[in-house]
Amino acid sequence: MKNNIFFFVLLLLVSNEKSFSQNTTAAMENGQSIYSTYCMSCHMEDGNGLEGVYPSLVKTSGLADKNRLVKIITLGIRGPIDVK
Repeated sequence: MKNNIFFFVLLLLVSNEKSFSQNTTAAMENGQSIYSTYCMSCHMEDGNGLEGVYPSLVKTSGLADKNRLVKIITLGIRGPIDVK
């Protein structure tokens, strides 16, 4: 009985990991499509932007906070920003 439970739990873990990796791949493809459509024309393909016009997204510390990033993407940002 304990073996059956162990193998059932193991099966669930393996199936969830496979599902997660597939969802991650789909999310990455979706993100690439969104970036290409809405962001790349200003921030360039490599994310370096155009100095003095469009800020670089590369190594920008403010993008580590996913909640803030979503708000910036959906609502935009105004005012001065610190760009390295």
